Amino acid sequence: MRFIRILIFGVAITGFYWSCGIGSFQPPQKTSAQTSDSPDFIGLHASEIIFGPELEFTDPQTASRPPDGMENFWTAVREACNRDQTVVCEFDDANLKHFEVKSLTGSGRVKAFPYSDPGIIEVPLAPMTLAEAEASKDLIQRFVYDTAAKAGMTPGTHEYNRWCAHTNMSWPGLRDGSDSDMFLAYFADFNSKPELGLGAFSGDIRNAPVLGTANSASQDAFAALVRAFNQGPSKTAFQLATEINENVYLYNSNFGFGAGHGRYNGFNLSHLKEDAYAKKNYGAANNVRVEQRASYMPLSAEHLISNYKVIAGRFTYLGKQTSIKYSPKRILPEPSERVFKPKGVQEGVTAQSVAKVYVDFLKESGLDAKYHVLHMMNPKVQTEAAKLLNIYQAELEGAQWRAAKILGVSVDTYLE
Repeated sequence: MRFIRILIFGVAITGFYWSCGIGSFQPPQKTSAQTSDSPDFIGLHASEIIFGPELEFTDPQTASRPPDGMENFWTAVREACNRDQTVVCEFDDANLKHFEVKSLTGSGRVKAFPYSDPGIIEVPLAPMTLAEAEASKDLIQRFVYDTAAKAGMTPGTHEYNRWCAHTNMSWPGLRDGSDSDMFLAYFADFNSKPELGLGAFSGDIRNAPVLGTANSASQDAFAALVRAFNQGPSKTAFQLATEINENVYLYNSNFGFGAGHGRYNGFNLSHLKEDAYAKKNYGAANNVRVEQRASYMPLSAEHLISNYKVIAGRFTYLGKQTSIKYSPKRILPEPSERVFKPKGVQEGVTAQSVAKVYVDFLKESGLDAKYHVLHMMNPKVQTEAAKLLNIYQAELEGAQWRAAKILGVSVDTYLE
C-alpha cells in the first residue's frame, strides 16, 4: 500500500501553500528514525493540511452585492480595529486589496483579500492549518463575518444551495506532486458518496457537480483510472489531475456552468500542477492546491471550523486504509434533464437518504457526529440527521434559530 508516507516536517508555514523546495516529483526519503511502524508517519496528518477558504457575502434580500457594500465592509473593518485594543491591524492602503489582523494577546491572526464578484463580495482568507484556524476563530468571526453583517451582508441567503465557500487544500506531498495516494483517495471517497454533494456538504450542482450526477461514461472513466492506479506503477498527483481533467470531466460538460471546463466541478483540479497560479497574491512560494468547490458557505467562524474538522478527519481516516476505493453510484436524472433546486436536496435523493450517508460518513471518520450535524448548512438534511443521532429537539431548534437569525429570516422561512 502506497499510503505509508514520510512527510517532511520542520518547514514553517509562511503563506498560501508554502513550498518544500522540491520542484518535481521526488518521493520523500525515509530516515532511520522514520519507520513504517511509527504512527507519526501513517497517511496524512490533519496538522499538515492548509485550508484556504473563499467566503461569500451578499444582500440577503436581493441576493446581490450592495452598491456600497465594499466601501461599507472596509469601513466596518477599520472601525472594528479602532475599537479593539487587543489587536493590531495592517491595511494595504495603496490598493485596498487586503488587510491583516493580529492578536496581541494570543496566536490568532487573519489576513483577508476582499474583492467584488458578480452578486457578492468574496473574501478569501490567507490559508492556515486547522490549529491556526481554531486559534484565530474569534478574529475570523469579528473581522470577517461581523464586519460583513455591519455592512449589510450575510453569508448567502436562506436559499442555501445558491451559496458556497470554495475550500482550497494543500499539504507538503501535494505541493511536490508525490502524494498522489491521499489526493486520489479523498477524491474517490467523496465521489463515491454523491449525497455529500447533493445536500449534505454542498448542494450547488451548477457550480460544483459531483461525478454521481454526470453521465455514466464519466464514472466509468474514473473507475478505470482508480483500478490502474491501484495496480501501479505510481503516478504523480499532477499526472492524475491531468487525466481527470482530460478523461473524466470531459463527460460532464453538458450540465450547469461547466460547458466543458473542468473548473466547474465538485473539485477544481486546474491548480494541481507545478506551475499553479494564485487567485490572490498571498506571497506564497508554491500555489499548488485542490479547490473543493463542493462546500456550503459556513454561517460563522464556528461553522467554518466544523468544515475543516470534517475534511481533516476524513483524510486521517483514509490514510489508514489499505487501498483506494471508488464505488460508482449513479444519481438520476440524466444531466441534460436535471433541474437545479435552489434549496433542500437535489433530484434523485431524499433528505433522509442524504442524512443517513452523512451521519455514517462522520461516524466512520471518528468525528463528533452531533457537533457537526448541529453545524450543518442544510436544515432539511440537518433535521433528518438529528433524528438518527437522537439529538434533543431543543438543541436542533436552537441551531436552526441561530442560523435563521444570521440570515435575517424567520425560522419558518429558513426551514421551507
